[in-house]
Amino acid sequence: MLKILLSTDFKKYFIGAIKVSFCIIAFYLVFNKLDISKLFIYLKNADVALLVGAIIASHLSLILSSLRSKFYFKQYGLTLPVTFTVSLYYLGTFYNILLPGGIGGDGYKVYLLSKLEKFPKLSSLRIILYERVNGFYILVLFGLILVLFSDFLHKIPYLKLLTWLCIILITPCYLLGAKYILRDNIGTALRAAIFSFFVQLFQVVMVLLIILALNKGLSYNQIINFTVLFIVASIVAILPISIGGAGLRELTFLYGIGVVNPELEEIGVTIALVAFAIYIITSLPGAYFITNIEKTYNRI
Repeated sequence: MLKILLSTDFKKYFIGAIKVSFCIIAFYLVFNKLDISKLFIYLKNADVALLVGAIIASHLSLILSSLRSKFYFKQYGLTLPVTFTVSLYYLGTFYNILLPGGIGGDGYKVYLLSKLEKFPKLSSLRIILYERVNGFYILVLFGLILVLFSDFLHKIPYLKLLTWLCIILITPCYLLGAKYILRDNIGTALRAAIFSFFVQLFQVVMVLLIILALNKGLSYNQIINFTVLFIVASIVAILPISIGGAGLRELTFLYGIGVVNPELEEIGVTIALVAFAIYIITSLPGAYFITNIEKTYNRI
């Protein structure tokens, strides 16, 4: 038994060390290529009111994500109170962003729902997967539509054709995959997509407010370019090789904006850094529920 525990602990810390190492290397590559003084100038002159608006938009996105989770669980037999669901989502987000190893936010949700509601762990995992895929579908759809208005269309060969092809195919592919691969209910998936639409809409609003807060002089095309990169970075950040996507987003913005506007690399990385900082700020209420989530459940 001791060997198993030691093995589990070793694996946990090893994974955490890998993630931390990747973040360090990624940030070294980013900052080694940039004029750091420009980043501080953007941050110093940032519009605080717009940044506060971005934080509010991030909170709204997270709350809507929790409501989507409540909706999904209800469709599969578990009715959760709104307050508890939102609290649990904040706690899960806090775990996902700020803990480099060990138990993740999704894993904790599965454990807690099994403990408090006797809900099957496998069912919880399946529902969480449904949520993630549903949100990913809408996020990619947003990105594809925005690409049509970006400068990337003129820089990458055949991108326009590929984008239109993906726009046409993404919905039927998602629905067929949801039904025959994930075994999700199509009606449930479509209704959940409404939640996901607003979740991703507020994410886009958040990044638009960040962009405007840092530089109101950017052109319409430049703003679209950065918004597309934000969506691409959000997709890349799903890869489990970083802490909350740190480093991955910055690398995506650095090399992505270099394709169309190399002179905007500094502000691109600044946008990514501010977005990550806002994710951290948004997750902080979850710290309260580390020791109080069950009390919250019992008060409901």
